[in-house]
Amino acid sequence: MDEAVLRALTKWPDVPEVYGWLVLDRRGEWRLRVQGAEPGFERIGNRALRDFIGRNYAADARGRWYF
Repeated sequence: MDEAVLRALTKWPDVPEVYGWLVLDRRGEWRLRVQGAEPGFERIGNRALRDFIGRNYAADARGRWYF
């Protein structure tokens, strides 16, 4: 994880859980839920954002993935 992200996690340890807005599809593409889009998720096209997400997602102690 990026150093800035690790610092933020210690600064805000109790952020509420939010599910279902970001997915990694079978092809390894990050997709974001977009209201009104078909089928509901749109590919994230910005390379820098995809790279940032890829560096900064992890699993918690229960095996749930978060970003």
